[in-house]
Amino acid sequence: MKERPIYSILLRALLDFVEIWIPVITFAFMFLVFVIAIFFRYVLNHPLTWPYELSIILFIWTILFGAGYAKREDSHVVFSVIYDRLSPAKQRVSRIVAELIVLTAFIIGFQASTSYILFWKTLKTPALRISFDLVFFPYVVFMLLMIGRSAYNLFLDLRSILRKGVQE
Repeated sequence: MKERPIYSILLRALLDFVEIWIPVITFAFMFLVFVIAIFFRYVLNHPLTWPYELSIILFIWTILFGAGYAKREDSHVVFSVIYDRLSPAKQRVSRIVAELIVLTAFIIGFQASTSYILFWKTLKTPALRISFDLVFFPYVVFMLLMIGRSAYNLFLDLRSILRKGVQE
């Protein structure tokens, strides 16, 4: 069995941390904050303002970091009625077209989105006073993950086409 290079192992560990462990941790904290908010509101009759804000921020982080894992496992929602009826070659072509569209859209939008998020660094959230660029930073990571995964999927499909062409 061939050993994987160290950079491959480190990249996999980093992606696991970003796509699995950060969403798990943020979801757990979001649940804890939610329980705290309920306890203070209904048991102590003293509603707090910060739990709502923090739970929204943690929700954003959970969704954006977790979307990378959904893309990795190819477990996002799809409507495959037409796709399933296509031949394998046509399925590959449709995947290539779809990945090209996604890759192009994210590459085009990356600089503008990053600039806009950095523009928000001067504003802070009302209750916790957290800078909005930190709140929306996961979107930059999400875009990088989508660009990387789409480029990798595109590479795999193009490589399979080239290999089939060489074998024929």
